[in-house]
Amino acid sequence: MLDEVLLGLVSSGGAAVVSAAGTDAWAKTRDAVARLLGWRDPEREEAERVALNQTAIILQTDSANFAERERLQTEWQERIRTALRELEGADRDEAAAPLLALLTPPTPQPVAPMSTGNVTSGNGGISIGIVQGEQVTFNTPQQPDPSQG
Repeated sequence: MLDEVLLGLVSSGGAAVVSAAGTDAWAKTRDAVARLLGWRDPEREEAERVALNQTAIILQTDSANFAERERLQTEWQERIRTALRELEGADRDEAAAPLLALLTPPTPQPVAPMSTGNVTSGNGGISIGIVQGEQVTFNTPQQPDPSQG
């Protein structure tokens, strides 16, 4: 029995094949699915790559209507499901990892906390500071009162 993550991979994997065809994401998607389906069998992996490319050709034609796209998505979901059922434990996890990584949205990177500080110079000098972050505000210093010299 497949756990929830792998069942999600089955569904998302079939959808990825259909939606990636003809896009910049195609090569990575095709290769990840082919690797899973042909796990540790280079000839089978290449055969799956050929089958995936044939699917992409079909999907890029004008005749690929909604029903055809749904049929192809279901076909690739079933192929992925079968491959995952045939593998066990560490092999299944390792085989599924590239496709899972491809379909998992990246984790947002934390933004450095913003802080304020002052860099000052006097008597016409130059101030230099190193700033990390995205927003820098420069303010023109107030001119001294003429009575101050």
